[in-house]
Amino acid sequence: MASDNESTVEVREARDTEEYDAQAAARGLCDKACDIKSLLHGHVESTRALERVVGEFCTRDIAEEDAFRKISLDVMHAEMRALRDLHYVAFSQRWAEVEKGSAAEEVTSLPSADRSVGSCVSHLLASLCEGKPDATFSLSEYFGVADVLMEWRSLTPASQEQLDILLLSITRSVEDISSCVLLLNGVLYTPSDSFDCCELTRRELTAIIGSGGPASAEEALVGWLNFIVRRSLLNQTLLQRLMSSTIEFRRSDLCLQGDGADVLVVVDHRRLLNSAVFRGFFFSGELRGVEAIGAQVNLMSVLFAGNGSGDQLDIEKCIADIFRALWEQQELLSCKWKNVTVTLAVQARKDVGAGAQTKLMDFVVLDLRPLSPNIPFQWHFTWGEVCALGQLSTNDGDRARPLDIPVFKTTRVAVASLGPYDKLSRIMFPSINEYLRLTRKEPPSVAPVAYAAVAAALVVGGFIVGSCILGSRRRR
Repeated sequence: MASDNESTVEVREARDTEEYDAQAAARGLCDKACDIKSLLHGHVESTRALERVVGEFCTRDIAEEDAFRKISLDVMHAEMRALRDLHYVAFSQRWAEVEKGSAAEEVTSLPSADRSVGSCVSHLLASLCEGKPDATFSLSEYFGVADVLMEWRSLTPASQEQLDILLLSITRSVEDISSCVLLLNGVLYTPSDSFDCCELTRRELTAIIGSGGPASAEEALVGWLNFIVRRSLLNQTLLQRLMSSTIEFRRSDLCLQGDGADVLVVVDHRRLLNSAVFRGFFFSGELRGVEAIGAQVNLMSVLFAGNGSGDQLDIEKCIADIFRALWEQQELLSCKWKNVTVTLAVQARKDVGAGAQTKLMDFVVLDLRPLSPNIPFQWHFTWGEVCALGQLSTNDGDRARPLDIPVFKTTRVAVASLGPYDKLSRIMFPSINEYLRLTRKEPPSVAPVAYAAVAAALVVGGFIVGSCILGSRRRR
């Protein structure tokens, strides 16, 4: 009996032990299940994070591939454009010869363009008796400067030194650089940040057009050109920024030709106020074509109509005479080029004569270069038309006399609004045209009407008073 009781106790203890172990095992299983669940959640989050990283990497890789493809296409297009540029092809050939010849000597200087053309242009402009700029600089005389500014070659210490020399020369060329403007190949340099916004303010519009009532598009263009000239005044900081990088050149409308005849001229801004720009084409010393440069607006009627020259034809004759008189100067008669194009800024100038006040035309030469198809033809003449002008009167045996008036191309009708002609005018002309439209819609000023009413009342009152006085005298 005692043994049976002991066995029963052992069985109970074993059952109690087994029940306790089962609960612990259950808890352990639950804990492991929770750990597995947490681990799965962690793996899911890691997988999602990896997917995001891989997705961003793929997107970035695709964007970089597109960017490289775009750069490759831009380079290809630039190479195709360069291959159509004869001056760049000549530059590349010179560079290849320099690299071939200097491989053993380790020479790293840039190949220089033919300096004879640029030096001749600079000498002709500087030696003019009348109409010469205040200062003239040929870029071909500064080794590598034109190539760097055209982004044909990167900036080197040698070319940087030449840029510094050019900057110092421009600064010291005139007494007061702050009253002068800079022109490259006849194109005015206007800083890219001349205007803070894309629209003109009311004050600027009033300064351009004026506040004296409705204005014509021609008068608005004269005001705009004067406004641009004043905004283009030079200073040391502006010149340093222009010569320190090619970004400012790219943003401006300056155009380098790379033909060795690229010329910078410095002109007092007062010589360009109230002026119109014209380009003349000379063939064997004979003026055969003249075109107006700028917006498609007739400025001659506004600027030169009051000089006693009469109608449009007389004004064109006067401008043609200016070109001919310029060419007859001794310096240009010795020019070795057969065909030449000359760009002038013609200005109406008041002189006091003996007892009478007359208006004369003053001018300044902005550009002079050999005639070639590489110069820009974006105004009136095309290259084909210029070639046709060159074929006129070519037979020496049956040569006609020089034309009294060359082929003169300009706008001869009045316009209602201004059409853009460069980068800056495309941005600013819409606001000027809108201001012109609003001024034309405004009613006439009340002051003249009031003055007329007062004058009429005074006349009527005087008539009545006079009638009364005469009537009283008759009764007596």
